[in-house]
Amino acid sequence: MRTKDGVFPPESFIDRNGRRVLTTSGQPGMDGREGVGSTTELILARFASFLAEASNGALNGQQFDDLNRWIFLASEAAQSYDQTKQVSPSSFIDSSGQPVLIDSGEPSMNGIDGMDSSNEMTLARFASMLAHNSAWMMNAAQYDDLLRWVSMCRPV
Repeated sequence: MRTKDGVFPPESFIDRNGRRVLTTSGQPGMDGREGVGSTTELILARFASFLAEASNGALNGQQFDDLNRWIFLASEAAQSYDQTKQVSPSSFIDSSGQPVLIDSGEPSMNGIDGMDSSNEMTLARFASMLAHNSAWMMNAAQYDDLLRWVSMCRPV
């Protein structure tokens, strides 16, 4: 539930099993306990933590749409051994057709190291997390949690 100032409190981020993935202060941790959880649960909780921050106006609707598209791409890649479905830093292009990661998978603007906009930096941080192998360890249900949270946080 969004608060009157447009922010989603940490207790809004509940996984498909009904478990809270953030502490009261917004830090990653299962059942509201910081640092608690399996490797993939903590990766999921890190995404939730960034989403909680981004729900405070850091991203616009189009940027949430980009994020949603990238999560879907990463989910397909994680569930497939097909080389044509794998993602690389160059897979993360924003809605204006600009790359948001450099070749190493680190955030960028227009494929150039360094950022000018905090909104674009926030979006690129998400893309970077999805581009790195740690995100590939998540299963389909965990990607579904991410997609649900992105929809929940997207501004109207």
